[in-house]
Amino acid sequence: MDTKAIDWSPLVSGGSNFKTHKLVAVSPMRMEYKPGIGIILLGVLFVVVGLGVSSFVFLEETSFMIFFLGLVFLAPGVFVIYSAFKPIVFDKTEGYFWKGKTAPSQVADINELKTVAKLDDIYGIQVVKEYVRSSNDGKNTSYYSYEINLVLQNGQRINVIDYGHATSILQDASRLAKFINKPVLSPPKTV
Repeated sequence: MDTKAIDWSPLVSGGSNFKTHKLVAVSPMRMEYKPGIGIILLGVLFVVVGLGVSSFVFLEETSFMIFFLGLVFLAPGVFVIYSAFKPIVFDKTEGYFWKGKTAPSQVADINELKTVAKLDDIYGIQVVKEYVRSSNDGKNTSYYSYEINLVLQNGQRINVIDYGHATSILQDASRLAKFINKPVLSPPKTV
């Protein structure tokens, strides 16, 4: 496959500005992304603030609007924690990459899984850099986020992970490439 035929735009828009996960060799046949302490603390912070604000509803002079304000923090906190612990797995025994708690061997039809790829169908590992701008309370911030994508033999791309630590992303891509015996792809040179 020619790297010129591969899409080099970000597959997932946005991304964090810190390292959210750590790539761990669970066994010689399996690698997984585990949540980092930063993403867990962020989620817990939102949950604690949400529960704290919501608890004011039990005071006599507060309205239920305070309760709903607490939910504005609680819901994203729960989502962040849930998402952080969603398994991201490369397993040579299964012969697959997948995201989620259900392994390919646990389903009758592989199409039941949302994010899955046969390791043999992977052409290479792609690292894409994205410039992210955000505005919060009138303050504009910008940073780079990096994503690892799998490029399949048919040119389709599947996102593996997206976070804001360039050195770690490049090390992860190299480790994954070595683990599944596929190349880390380089973008085509522009003239």
